[in-house]
Amino acid sequence: MMTFCINPTSANGQCRNSEEVCRVVRSLVDCFQYLLPALNKKRARVIYDRTLEQRELECGQNFWASLNRLAGAYGGRDTMKRWLFYTRNRAERPAAERVITVVVSSRGLGLEQINGVINECLIEENSGWLSLGGHRLAESHQLRVQTELRGTFLVENAHNLDTFKILLPRYKPSAKHRRDPYYDSKGQKVSCMPLDEAQAQYLLLVSIVIADDRWAFHEGRGKCYRFVVTGANLYHGFEVEDAEVETGIWKRLQAAGIIPKTVLNS
Repeated sequence: MMTFCINPTSANGQCRNSEEVCRVVRSLVDCFQYLLPALNKKRARVIYDRTLEQRELECGQNFWASLNRLAGAYGGRDTMKRWLFYTRNRAERPAAERVITVVVSSRGLGLEQINGVINECLIEENSGWLSLGGHRLAESHQLRVQTELRGTFLVENAHNLDTFKILLPRYKPSAKHRRDPYYDSKGQKVSCMPLDEAQAQYLLLVSIVIADDRWAFHEGRGKCYRFVVTGANLYHGFEVEDAEVETGIWKRLQAAGIIPKTVLNS
């Protein structure tokens, strides 16, 4: 399962007004929205560490005060409501309150660093981090997290939808797999890929990992899809006929709830 943690130390007094608060909060809301299919299918999880609420997005304003002031900013009310929806209804709270002190830095930024506290689970999960942007450190692609007792950890980081997509499985079409199956020059059948990029990306996000590939099921077509890695988090995919799905894979798809009951009973 893909796990992402909201980085509490990224609220660091970087915003000067409600418009800037709205911008950085909305950027993370866009990430949550994009991940929603995987969250709903329990293929991904977001962990919300409430130590974030002890920090400031605007100097002299606590986190909730800045968030509440969004109601008066352009587009702010919707951003505030969506933030609350995702962090309260779609995010998980840490199972235990084990707060540790950390120093967050990044290569290439010299001595620039942020001191703060986080829940210890944020470095135990081997997860990606989602940071509120607005300063260079929070917008770094990789963060260095130093702890006194646990050592140093490197975490992949995103602050908006473009950088978040890099952390997720991404679909890239292959010229080999066309909309209809065909036979190549050697007389071998080549599987089709009739889905457009948006549909394929959706399936990829809700897929499960089996061996080195990812598998999903398209309910409208009633077919399984296999996604094969072609680069760092890049996959191409194709439709697989039922007879070509190995029994062990079929059982894994059934156990994961990927195959709907209507299909199982047919």
